[in-house]
Amino acid sequence: AICSALAVVYSELLMKTSDLPVQVVSTWLHLYGVVASTMAYLATRQPGRSLLDGFTWLVWTLVLANGVLGFVVSFTFRHGGNSVKLYGASLAVPLTCAVSGPLLGQYSGSGFWLGYVQAICALCLFY
Repeated sequence: AICSALAVVYSELLMKTSDLPVQVVSTWLHLYGVVASTMAYLATRQPGRSLLDGFTWLVWTLVLANGVLGFVVSFTFRHGGNSVKLYGASLAVPLTCAVSGPLLGQYSGSGFWLGYVQAICALCLFY
């Protein structure tokens, strides 16, 4: 966690002190991440196993859903007003809670559902 926090601070420092456009700096940072991840994979991989061993249909569904969600969020940020953005972000929390049970088998106790009900009530009262 400390390494991750330091990496974020360092990347922000690079972005703010560089004369290059943000897109170029971001591309370079992502390329360094790809190189580091590839080196870590090659150093720790097990013989006879491929990179994608163990991925089930649920994993691929989550990857696809996150990709679609990225497009929806970018469309909303580009064309939606502030109230639409806030409503969407506020609705994501209770929706995630409701879907985690049936899809992932992650059923929680009464404290969890009390928080869920409070989030829904706050969402309704705010709007």
